Amino acid sequence: METAAAMPTSTPLVCDKKLCQDHGECLILNGETSCECRLGYRGTFCEDRVSDPIRVPLSLGVLGVLGGIILLAFMFMLIRKKRKAYNRKLMSESKKINMASIDNDLP
Repeated sequence: METAAAMPTSTPLVCDKKLCQDHGECLILNGETSCECRLGYRGTFCEDRVSDPIRVPLSLGVLGVLGGIILLAFMFMLIRKKRKAYNRKLMSESKKINMASIDNDLP
């Protein structure tokens, strides 16, 4: 019959999860209790919450996409406004030319 002392000391044993605040796996290695924390937690007993590492890049990505959409909409409106002004200018010049040709055709 084997006893706990006969087990190799490098094999970790599992202990109570509550020791790690339910945010990690409790292990006993070489007679010492330690916690292997899940992603997003750290500390001796996984008591410290780390800010979500994906939250910042995701927020920046969303802001970048929204900024790009706003910039494209602004450029589209600016081009459309310039095109309308150009068309008005052409129409007024065309009317002036037509009026001048009518004046020249009169006897």
